[in-house]
This record gives sequence, C-alpha cells and structure tokens, in this order.
Amino acid sequence: MKVCTSSQTYGTDQCTDACTGYIKTDATIDKFKYRYHMLGTYNDGTQCTSPSCPSPAATYYPFTNMCLRGCCPSGVTCSPNLGQSSLPACSAYTPTAGYTYTTATTVSSNGAGGDGADMASGLSQNTGGCACSSLACETSACSSQSWKSTTCRGSSGTNTCPAASSSPTPLPTPTPSSPSPSPTATTHTVESTVSLTGISAALFTTTERTSFKDVIASYLQVCGTAGATQCTSADVTIVSASRRDTVSVQFRVPTASSTSAANGANALNTAISGTNAATFKANLVAKGGNLASVTATSVAVAPFASSVGRNAAAGVAFSLLMALAVLFA
Repeated sequence: MKVCTSSQTYGTDQCTDACTGYIKTDATIDKFKYRYHMLGTYNDGTQCTSPSCPSPAATYYPFTNMCLRGCCPSGVTCSPNLGQSSLPACSAYTPTAGYTYTTATTVSSNGAGGDGADMASGLSQNTGGCACSSLACETSACSSQSWKSTTCRGSSGTNTCPAASSSPTPLPTPTPSSPSPSPTATTHTVESTVSLTGISAALFTTTERTSFKDVIASYLQVCGTAGATQCTSADVTIVSASRRDTVSVQFRVPTASSTSAANGANALNTAISGTNAATFKANLVAKGGNLASVTATSVAVAPFASSVGRNAAAGVAFSLLMALAVLFA
C-alpha cells in the first residue's frame, strides 16, 4: 500500500490519503470503513537473521500515519497527537460512522474477515516468531532495504534474553499520593494542511518555506495579544512537509482565543479553497524561486480552529514533540 499519486483516485484506487488512511467498505477486510496502514514491504516475522529484510524504501514514505482523520466528540479531549494540536470538534461537522459492525464483545473478535475468534481467554499469542536466543547477524546483504547502515553489530555482541517464567512477578503496591495539580494553559491555533503540485520536497527549501508562510500570513488578521493584528511569516509554523512529488505542508498559526481561532480558520478556508484556489496558487507562484513551478494547490486538511488545554508538564512534552516535528520537517 502506498499514498495515492496524482494519477490515482483516492477512494477508488488501492492507495491511501496523506494520513496513510485507506477508505473502503469491504467485509472481507474488516468491519471498518476507514483504516490506517503502515506502508511498505515486510517479512513474515519468523526470520532469525534478517528480521528487517525487506524494509520499505523511500517510495513508501510516510511509513506510518502523520495525521489523524475524524473529529473529537463532545466532552472528550483529543490532543495532542501526531503533530496535531487536536482534532476538530464533531459539533462543527456532520460525522458518519466509520464502521459497519456494532456488537463486538470481549468473547468474540470481529477482525479480519469477521472470523469471530474466541477472546474469552484473552488475545491469541504469536508462536511463530524467532526466539530471542536464535537472533543472529545476517551473513549476506538484504536486496530490498534502504537503511542508512547495513553493518551488523559484530561478533562480540551477545543476546540478553529474558528468562522464561511460568507466573508473572507481582507488581509492588503503589503508595497513594496527592500531587498538587499543575497549572493549566490553553493554546489556540489555526491549523491546516495544503498540497502543492509541481514542486518536490527537495525544492521546498528555507526560501520557499518563508515565501509560503508569507502568503498564508497575508490571509490572517488574528495575531498579537488581542488576536486582531495582521499576521506575518514569523507567526506561521510549518509542522511538516512530506517527501513526495506533491509536497503536503502541515502548518499552524497561534492566536489569542477560541473566537479568533474560529475566525481565522474561516478566513483561511475562504482564501485557499473553492473559487479562490486559483488566486492562492497565483500568489504562491508570484513569490518566485521554486514556488514559480507550482502548477496546482489542494486542501488536504481544511483549516480548523484548535483550542488545547494542558498542564505545565504536558506542555514541556508537547514542546519537545513539536521541536522534533520541525527538525524533521
């Protein structure tokens, strides 16, 4: 399975969207309408000397999902995940069920093919894998891989395998505690993902990123402490830009409140989609450089308002996650 190319039709051809999701209602697969895939080649899981052969090459990028589809039900917190601050609230949409089966129980599994396997004693175990003590270095190179290095760790390495146990070691009884709650802060943002046809990721350099942010910022007047100031390129953060012939750019713009975030999402959606899509493309092309090669734009994830509340500790983890996302963008 791969992400759909410009010559394929999502929902018709056997390919995924930018979130590595495949949509199809087929009871021979499972009881879902939409499912996330890990893309690329893989082996049968029983190899002792080459567990990662074959491995997916760049043509299968991204190998795991980089975003989420759907919406967040009322009363549920859906954040943060996969570089997104949150999923949009379901109250702003008319959601449809993503499955066709509703009576699964702990006794019966209705997974692949709806086989109804007995789950009364728990999930079944994979007994066909390679034993830890049998793992060893491959003596020949894998013909289908794209690892940065194929050098084995050397003959000096030994396997440290866990000892078999007939019964699990009981966990210590936790000591109750009453930690003081961390202060909670709410972050409001306008977020979206846009695809640019005609320019590769290699050509989407720092210059093109700045020009892209200039164009996005020109549509938004939701910045500043009051959420009413004209935004600049410095206010726009590019979270990721996927490595394909069509560059998919995920970005966000912080603002002061949920109201200004909603206003910004509406303004941006109007500016980059529908009858204004051609003007959006023209504005990008007018920036020159490699953006002059953009032949078309499309909105992969429609602009939406995000309001995320998190405590200080979660905020630190979230900031580290965002730093890594930008580092690899």
